[in-house]
This record gives sequence, C-alpha cells and structure tokens, in this order.
Amino acid sequence: MNTITLRSHKNLPFPVVGNMYLSSAPDGDTNALDKIYNDIFGNIVSPDNPREITVDVLKAYGLASSSTIVMRQFNPNVNNKPLTLDGVAQNKPYYLIGNLGGSDQSGEGASRNALRTFSPNTRTYTFYVNAPQAGSYNISGIYNSSDSRELEFKTTSGTGQAQSTSVVKITNLSSGSTDAQNILKTFDTAKTETTTVEDTNRVLTLTKGLNKILVTGLNSQAAPNLGNITFRLAS
Repeated sequence: MNTITLRSHKNLPFPVVGNMYLSSAPDGDTNALDKIYNDIFGNIVSPDNPREITVDVLKAYGLASSSTIVMRQFNPNVNNKPLTLDGVAQNKPYYLIGNLGGSDQSGEGASRNALRTFSPNTRTYTFYVNAPQAGSYNISGIYNSSDSRELEFKTTSGTGQAQSTSVVKITNLSSGSTDAQNILKTFDTAKTETTTVEDTNRVLTLTKGLNKILVTGLNSQAAPNLGNITFRLAS
C-alpha cells in the first residue's frame, strides 16, 4: 500500500484534480499511453473497427468556455412518453451537452460568484480525440433540438507557417418536433442523404495521437444538445 499526499504550493488555490495515473511502462510504450489517454479523455475504440473512436461526453475530460454549459440527462418514459433515438424506443438514459453556441449576457444580473465564467462571444466546448492514425475522419453523433440548428467542429495542428485548421460545419439539425424533450436523433457526415454540411467538407483532418477539438454553434448561434461523438477514418 502506497499513500500519496497532494498539497498546494505556498497556500495557493488548488486546482480541480481528476484521475491520475502512475505507470511503470517504459518510455515509448504507445499501448500503455493509449490506454491512459483513452480513459482520461473518454475515448472508446470500436471492437469492430480500430479506426473508429467514440467520445463518451459524460466520462470525457473537457473544457467549457462558460459556466452555463450543462450536461443534460434524457430519461426513458418521462411523463409516460418513450425516449426515442431515430424513432426507436430506448431503455437507458442518454447524456447530452446543453447550452452550446450562442453567448452569455455580458453584464447585468450576472452572478458575481468567482467560480462562474461567462462567454460574451460564443459558448464553446473543447474535448480530445486520440486518433489511431493520421487522416480524414467522418463525424457522427447524437443530438436533440426542437429548432433547426447547426454544429461546427474545428481542430488546429502544426505551428507557425505549418499550422493548418480543419473545420466541419453540420447544418439542419432538428428533432422534427416543437416538443422534442424525448426525441433524440443522429447525424453522420458520411451519409449525404441524411446529413447536410456547409462548404461541402464532410471530414475532419486529425493527426495520430491526441487532437484538441472545439465544438460550438455555427456563426455564434445556439447549437443543438450534443451527445456522444464518433470519429471514423474515411481514408
């Protein structure tokens, strides 16, 4: 049994601490490192396709630009209404990120609590994908919205003149009802017949290893509630 003590330096405020890992794996052991990264960042490798990674938004480490971004739970059989995903009744709860996109009121009436953070420009959420190899990845996921809304996924790689940005803009995301509290749907940029995009780009370019990805609403507008997100290598 080993006891490890954590304390702040010079009585400075202590950061929020999550899972920590101690590993005896030798340097360069990519398998051990991948397991740690996948656990911290909520990445699930498909047992059927090692080039397909799903981000579990409930378990993943992520960064919200605003305290008003929330995690919403959608339960089956609330008020005697079934919870459906693409029209199929579900028997388990789903968790979706809410209040993405749009902006917070900059001033009046806002809480002065130092633990709260507001985003006057646009609310964003940042998460990480541990890509098994470099390439172009289609994006699919679960969403909920009573209105027609959009999502923008963006990642940047490289530095200086070699820096490049990859963006996918998904449009026309709607649950198809003004009362959509129990209606979940999916999008998939690989499916042109059901998922529309702006600027024709349907893939996000990822590098091998950890990729920082930012998601928000398109053109600073409100985004739909967003659940688990899957990245599947297209090429």
